[in-house]
Amino acid sequence: MPHLNDIQDQIRILDTACNAYSSVAKPIIIDRRVATGCVAVILNLLSTPEAHAHCLTAPMGAEKALLLLDLITTESEAGCTTVLQRSSSVINTLGRKLLRISETCTASVMAILVTLCSKSNGESFRQAISKTAIPSKLVLVLQVASKGSTKQSAGKLLQLLHA
Repeated sequence: MPHLNDIQDQIRILDTACNAYSSVAKPIIIDRRVATGCVAVILNLLSTPEAHAHCLTAPMGAEKALLLLDLITTESEAGCTTVLQRSSSVINTLGRKLLRISETCTASVMAILVTLCSKSNGESFRQAISKTAIPSKLVLVLQVASKGSTKQSAGKLLQLLHA
């Protein structure tokens, strides 16, 4: 199991690479990072107990990791495919972050789930999500979220799950 500092260093490298390049080069950079295993690194950061405790004391780490995962799924077809291939781990990890750390984390989780559910091969992913506590958490998001955009994302995700 990689040490937390190693994982954070890899997240920092990915973040720097994604922010340093133009929008034209960004998918290429992301594809290279996906090929070297960045999705596993991000999921590891978000799911290990040591990292989870760190995320609760320093939510910026979790927020950055989720924002990068969102970037990977929206900017890279290879990234999206890689994330969908790890659907069980992704669903469990994202479900644990929903409503737990910050509204930014909740919004990122919903953006990732909307992207993955919207893909043509996302039907089995949608079914797997429907069997978890995520839909009931989305109803709670609709009731307690302070940002209108967060509520809209929750509504859109619920529609995708029940389509």
